[in-house]
Amino acid sequence: MRGRVPLYDWALALVAAASCLYLLYFKEDIAGRAGLPTTLDLVFSSIGMLSLAIAVFRALSLALVIVASIFVFYVFFGHLSFMPEAIMWKGASFSKAMWYFWMQTEGVFGVALGVSTSMIFLFVLFGSLLEKAGAGSYFIKLAFALLGHLRGDPAKAAVVASALSGFYSGSSIANVVTHRHVHDPADGAYRLQA
Repeated sequence: MRGRVPLYDWALALVAAASCLYLLYFKEDIAGRAGLPTTLDLVFSSIGMLSLAIAVFRALSLALVIVASIFVFYVFFGHLSFMPEAIMWKGASFSKAMWYFWMQTEGVFGVALGVSTSMIFLFVLFGSLLEKAGAGSYFIKLAFALLGHLRGDPAKAAVVASALSGFYSGSSIANVVTHRHVHDPADGAYRLQA
């Protein structure tokens, strides 16, 4: 059933939200015992990390989960004999790693997430709103209106339309996805289409 969200997905979402809200609710206590996690801290940190792994698997792919798991493995088992000597280290304890990954601002809730939520999200939101409003199609028509009479007009119009849509999308991938050349069988030409 595509129209309904399964019950287990709601349960996973609630558990993941609880692991994040735990940090917000107990922020004073967590700041007061910096570096000394309690059992409850470790439980919620573990739940948060597992929820994040499930979200990455569902949103991106198993490949990224495997790559991240290799780095997490290195955090815990960097002391094993098969590790190259140049990168070998004593390894971290479970409590130290979970505190670093989930409870501090250098782990999951670090600079990358801060930039994503404060800057990148705004570009994506603004770009999707403009795209739904028809800005992509408008910019393509504007580019053809300006350059349609010149030699090599589809290529020039594609560059201009891509630059114009870059103003609101902020993403090179979004440019490629939203602008495509469609083959017109009537005259054999390729036309730029939103």
